[in-house]
Amino acid sequence: MTKSNIDACEGANRRKTPWLILGVGIAILGYGLIEPKYVAYLAAVTAPIIFLIALIAAALSSFVRLFPR
Repeated sequence: MTKSNIDACEGANRRKTPWLILGVGIAILGYGLIEPKYVAYLAAVTAPIIFLIALIAAALSSFVRLFPR
């Protein structure tokens, strides 16, 4: 495979990941593997963490743009 093919594959995988995570989450909820009261707790704990990660990623990406190589 050429480099552009590999890059295209990596891009496709990167686009699929959020849907994969969402699908696994829906599957867990659907099968009732986690009790609903724990789901609310899990959501309350993970939401701020995800928000912080997104914030750090945004800050890093803008920081990288400020100082091109």
